[in-house]
Amino acid sequence: MLSVFRLSSCALLLLIAFLAFPVKGQDGEAEVGAVTIELMIGPGLSVAGGGVAAWDLYSFPDFSSTGTGIFKSRFIDTISRPAIWRWNGETISKIVDLDSLPLDGVEDGTVTISDVCLSSRGRIAMIGAVDGLAQVIWAQDDQGRFANVITRDPLDTGVYLNENLILNGETDLGKVSRLLALAGNYNDASGGEDGLMPPWWTPEEKLMFSVEVVGELTTTPFLCQAIIGKGIEIPQGKPYIWDEGLSTFSWHTIVNGQTNWVDANGVRWDKPPTRSSAEVIIPKGFFVELHQSVDEIASLDSKSALEMFASLKVREMTSISDVTIRGDNELIS
Repeated sequence: MLSVFRLSSCALLLLIAFLAFPVKGQDGEAEVGAVTIELMIGPGLSVAGGGVAAWDLYSFPDFSSTGTGIFKSRFIDTISRPAIWRWNGETISKIVDLDSLPLDGVEDGTVTISDVCLSSRGRIAMIGAVDGLAQVIWAQDDQGRFANVITRDPLDTGVYLNENLILNGETDLGKVSRLLALAGNYNDASGGEDGLMPPWWTPEEKLMFSVEVVGELTTTPFLCQAIIGKGIEIPQGKPYIWDEGLSTFSWHTIVNGQTNWVDANGVRWDKPPTRSSAEVIIPKGFFVELHQSVDEIASLDSKSALEMFASLKVREMTSISDVTIRGDNELIS
């Protein structure tokens, strides 16, 4: 769980100096490792598009195991508006102001967010409420635009466009009376992208959530999944075919969950070929650079120039037409 401390420089130095000492175990003998607190985000960090100095952090950050992610905050500037922000490890950028989220018939009001979740490809889903009444799930489509996925019946006379649960676009199952996301308790530190909590998002970028619908005599639970915009096709099989789809030369390039490699059906892989079963194919007319060592792949069929700044092990060398090995690196087969 990310903790952010508002400390003076003096207090910060004192805190780190105190925590740097080894800690004795309860038996007075065994030493426990020293504790060091690193401040990830705080006043003075640059903000994409223009910096601000002071800010307040609210709860439920959703950070991956790499230390990047999203959080909700109200930056103190001339117009103080709560928003969702992204931290990429170096800078902070605003994703959306909460008061600009689509409400689909819900009267404008104060939006509060209870929990957030990142998909493996970086899409954001949020569950929250408008003026404490209408409970809403928002999520990004494949273009990064937020959509109102579903709204809970607020039990008043307001008009809401998507409070009913419609089965397969036809059967109206009734008004949603309870709306739940899947990530466990509210304010969990993880939405599941790093494996610490059950995910809301499937690998195909479908959003999972559950609802309860109240009928005349019974309350019925349903598990739902929503496709927001276009779903994601999952690559299949063992072939990794280079097509330079990201317009870079690097074997390991990953941008927004995509690589320069596709499967036999043209579906883009989200990770480069580094697994031992990978069958790597580099067609004619390309240039590829390897900058990180790969322990083992199954085969390599390269009809283009391959320049290696790192080592590569191949169980079965099908064919290779042009390879340059830099430094002490090796092509092992």
